Parts: sequence; C-alpha cells; structure tokens
Amino acid sequence: MVCSWRCGPLALLVYIVSDPIHVAVSLNEDPKHQNEPDENIGHRYLETDDQYVCMETPPEDVPIYVKLDENMIKAMFPEVDWVLQGLYRLTEEEKTANLAKDLANINEQNTAYKEKKSSFFSGPTPFSILGRPAEGSISRKKVVKVGKGQISQDLCNGKSNMSTDYLKKILEEGPPPLEFHTPKTKLTDVKNQGVCNACGFFAQIAAIETGILIQNSTLINSKVDLSEQALLDCFVEKEHDDGCKGVRRLSAIMVYIINERNGSLPSECQYPYKQKQNKYECPPVTENCITGIQVTDYYCFEHVGQEGLMALVATHGAVVVAIAADKLHKKYKGGIFDECSDKGEVNHAITIVGYGVSNKKKYWRAKNSLGENWGEDGYFRVERGNNCIRIEESALVPILTRTNNTEQLIDCTSACETRVRISCPILILILIVLIMIILIILIIMACVFLPKNCAKREYNSLRRRISNDPHPN
Repeated sequence: MVCSWRCGPLALLVYIVSDPIHVAVSLNEDPKHQNEPDENIGHRYLETDDQYVCMETPPEDVPIYVKLDENMIKAMFPEVDWVLQGLYRLTEEEKTANLAKDLANINEQNTAYKEKKSSFFSGPTPFSILGRPAEGSISRKKVVKVGKGQISQDLCNGKSNMSTDYLKKILEEGPPPLEFHTPKTKLTDVKNQGVCNACGFFAQIAAIETGILIQNSTLINSKVDLSEQALLDCFVEKEHDDGCKGVRRLSAIMVYIINERNGSLPSECQYPYKQKQNKYECPPVTENCITGIQVTDYYCFEHVGQEGLMALVATHGAVVVAIAADKLHKKYKGGIFDECSDKGEVNHAITIVGYGVSNKKKYWRAKNSLGENWGEDGYFRVERGNNCIRIEESALVPILTRTNNTEQLIDCTSACETRVRISCPILILILIVLIMIILIILIIMACVFLPKNCAKREYNSLRRRISNDPHPN
C-alpha cells in the first residue's frame, strides 16, 4: 500500500474562510461553556488535499514470512529503545516463543489478504518479540468494572451539551464532504511515545499543531513541534498523577493547557521527550512557544457518530478520538483494518486526519504515536461507518484563536536557535566539573613549582653551613 502526496509546483494551502470561532469559557475541571456561538458566524469546510493519493498494496506483494528473528526486528525498528522496552529481561525461550506465535498470526492474516477475505495485512512489529500488545494508554487504572485498561465512560464529565449544539450548527450549514484529507503541509511529523503510555498527550498535541498550521499559513510544519514532555511533567490529574500510566479523561488535558499554560506549550527542542515523567522538572509558562495562536476552548463528544466525526475532521483538520487498540497495534501493517468490533477496552488515543473510500470500502485515516516504521508511515486506516474499534464514540477538538494579528507569526523553533535550555541538575553537574578541573590545575602547579623552591632553599642553606659565611652571595 502506498499513501502519498502527488508532487506539484505549489504546496496546497488550507485556510479557514470563516471568522475564528471563539467561545468565551470559564473552565475549572470541566468544559463549562458560558456563551453561545455567534449565530451569524458562517461555516464552510476546509479544502481537502487533492494531492493525496492512496494505492492499495497488490496481494502478490504482501509477503509470507519464513521466519522471524531478533536481528530482523531490531533492524526494522532502529528507533526502539530495547532496554527500556524490557527485551533483555526475556529469556531466549520466551523470545523464540513470542516470535513463533506472531509469525503464525502474521502469515494467517496475510493469507486472508491475498485471498481477498480481509482488507488489511500484517507485518513484524516490536511487539512480535516482546509478546505483548502496544499500550496506549488513556488509562491503565481500573476506573470501571470492565477491567484493566478501561477509561471513564464519561470522558467529558457530563458537560457535552454545548459541544452537541456546536456540531449541530455545523451540520445545519451542510453535510460534510464525501472524502477529506488534511493537507500534508498542515500535518507535523509522526512521533513515538516509546514505553511511556502518553498517547493522550501525543494525540492532543498533534491536533493542536495542525490547528496552529491551519490558522497561520505562513508557518512551515517542520517549525511547529510542541513538547509532549512538558505536558507529561506538568499535568497532574486528581487521583492519577502518573502520566506514563495514562489519563482518565482526555478533556482534563485540554483544561490544563487552557487554564494553567495560557493555551500554549514549550517547543520540543527546548524540552525534548524522555519517555518518563518527572513532575519536578515542569517548565514555567514563560518558556511556552509563542506562535500568536492559543488554545482558547475545546469541544468534547461522547457519542459523536460517523457523520458528526466527518464534519469535525473536515472542519478542524485533526480530531482526537479514543479507541480499543490492542488488535490494531499487534496486527496492522497496511490496508484498511476491518477486524471490527464495537466492544473491547478503550485504551488508546489517536488523531483522525482524514477519511475516504478505497475499493468501495469506507475508511478513517489516523495519525498514531508509535513512530514512522509502524503501519503506513506511522498512520493507519480503519473501516468507517460501523464504529470499528469504537472509533466513532469519543472525540475532542481544540479551538484555537489568533492573538497576534500580524501576518508573520513566530515559529516554535526560533527560541532554540538562540538559546539552549539547561536544566538545574545539568547546571550543577557542570559547576562540579569546573571546580574539579580548577582543583586539579592547582595541585599540578603545586607539584611542579613547590619542590623546586624547596630544593633551592635547601641548597642555599647547605652552602651557608659549609662556608660558615652568614652572608653568602
């Protein structure tokens, strides 16, 4: 399968032709929208990316693997930190058993694809050898009776009426387009959450980055890269303050960004991702990336449905949704995932950036946070219209507003071009090293010069005793 963008002389620009929708809010922990949207605000959907092309992989090009081994998996996923992933805690027998089991599963699925019994195919992943499904995770706490991995069924904390009215207004203006793909120029790079279950942070930052690029057509997508680590270290949710174990409510993250960080975050180059949380290294708001665009509101949906989700994607370019991801992460390599169920544990957050039809099968296209070597260059497609992997239930969209009316807004990497952020522990270490160097230099000088002076004094004293001259020359 090849999903790409056709080359053209000019990059396709997407812009919002209506005034920015800015709803005054007063947020505590919940989306309590105070003011109704302006009834005079018109609505039109974004322009789709007509440079986007998706060609399904011919069945004959899908391999049947003879064997899988550790070196093959490592070569396929060089960005994976195998120590953090716990690979070396497995015995050789466990690794061999995991690879053999996944080999059988991959070949079974690829045979089904070749025989046109399924619309997706499989391939090796890091989990082929690790022997566990990829963890998201929205939450690994047991917050409902269904079990480990479930999230609260009340993602919006019971405050979704205003969001429903907002969506209804969009649909009253006209149905969403039959196909839509957010332009490549409005999508930032696929990232990798690694061993930390921080999918909620990655998914929401991906949506915010796309919103910034849509609001400001002068920015280049490579210059917009916000810090997931800042959210991971700073966001502390009541009764669940370990970001690497997931979050209970997606909306709580957006509330934090709006209320506590003035609607923005530091850039990735200032505060890079470390795959672990350290709440004692939370960067101050003064280190936020200044783009002239802020998150000022958000809408949250608990039962959005297919048409509503299409309308949101075509309006905002990126929509955060919660899914039941275990089978998808273990089995998917390319195509349209159709091993569908509206059951299962909702345990992962992703960002939908498009939808369409291929070989008469409707699909959603989404950006994941497992790196570019997973799936279709870090993206995946899943069957649309039947709530496959519960993708058409919970959704969240950030609302961004321009706070700077100038055309040239500051990008998110400019601060890193002029300064390097040094944390307190590193600064202390540098000072200790400098002090040690100074001490070593003093010791060397003492060893070099003091013995000579002592020897000279002894020599002169000896001469005086021999000559009995009290005033020797």
